[in-house]
Amino acid sequence: MSEYKRSVFSIASLSSLNMQAIPDISDFLHEHISNLHLRIFTSHSQDIYDLVEQHEADLGFTLFAREYPNVHVEPWFSEPMVVVRPKGTLLSGPVCTPQELRPENEVYNYNGIRFQDWHDEWWPAARNSYVSLDNANLIPLLLNKPGQWTILQVSLARRMAATGNYCIQQLSTPPPARHCYLVTHLHPTRHAARILDILRPYLQDLAKTWNQRTLPEEAH
Repeated sequence: MSEYKRSVFSIASLSSLNMQAIPDISDFLHEHISNLHLRIFTSHSQDIYDLVEQHEADLGFTLFAREYPNVHVEPWFSEPMVVVRPKGTLLSGPVCTPQELRPENEVYNYNGIRFQDWHDEWWPAARNSYVSLDNANLIPLLLNKPGQWTILQVSLARRMAATGNYCIQQLSTPPPARHCYLVTHLHPTRHAARILDILRPYLQDLAKTWNQRTLPEEAH
């Protein structure tokens, strides 16, 4: 009996992107490439660059563009940031001002230095928030009392609002959009290059879909 062997393709991703991108990509790869074993790493941005540079990951998703030896970085998609509040919060309308948001009620999620700079223009340091997180997937566990608020990428905000437990508002002075980047090796292995050739058009179509999304016209 011949040995059954699967080809391996490795992806390194920030945990905040896993719910957004990984399920669709996983489905696509297993539909289009037979005998594929997909390995997924959850890492911080710096580690993602290291994994790709060392050929331990074939593809990386990160929120930060950096110059790195033997690594190619390209923009993938961007999306606006919105305010998310628990159901039962008294809303002023579909748009709120930063002055309406009390820092002691914030569930703060770090979204990069540009977001941090914008955030600090309106509110004190993040340590004055109710709680600070580095993983957006934890927010539904802590954003559970009327009056609380957080700022999230619109894709995750809509997913939370679809549960019926949260509402979305736009900000009158919005934060910088959240950008996501693709990270690959300048000289991928032949096996990885073949899979990337198949995957890249799908990633481009996925990005177009996300970039074409518009904000809700009114708060839910």
